[in-house]
Amino acid sequence: MNNVTKKVSFYYKKCYSSQNETFQVGFGDVNGNFTWDDAIMVSVNDKWFKYEKEIDHSISSFVAIKYTSLNHGIYVDDFSIDVVSYYKAVTNLQVSELAEQSAALTWSAPASGVSYVYQYKKANSEEWSEERSVGSTSVTLYGLEVETSYDFRVKADYGEGHFSNYVSLSAS
Repeated sequence: MNNVTKKVSFYYKKCYSSQNETFQVGFGDVNGNFTWDDAIMVSVNDKWFKYEKEIDHSISSFVAIKYTSLNHGIYVDDFSIDVVSYYKAVTNLQVSELAEQSAALTWSAPASGVSYVYQYKKANSEEWSEERSVGSTSVTLYGLEVETSYDFRVKADYGEGHFSNYVSLSAS
């Protein structure tokens, strides 16, 4: 797929020290040529910060973190590289009616002529329901458990295997 954008994200914090810590994030091509971002200085203990940047996949194949201090180091957690769809996602996802064992989801269409895929799960579960398709900008889900929090998500289906990213919502 051409023009694929990827989002690099992670959390960082410094090791316990009285010194400032610095690092750089670099993006490299298949020939090992890296372009380095400006140095990031971390001066606060006990606080996680989020790093996030979108990169053009066609010119960046590798990501590196270069520690540039001579002090104690940094912690890095939840490192991820995710594909960012350039297809517009749904907007205004909301639970319009929450009844005892059902929920009505509504959203706004990103474009005309698209259908939608939705899923749901209990908030404390890792497993999403089977993906289901719908042609309208609303769906009512039945058979939900009383006094249970749920997560819902919807993505636009542009056909031929082209989808937007999911938009998510939690409700109880």
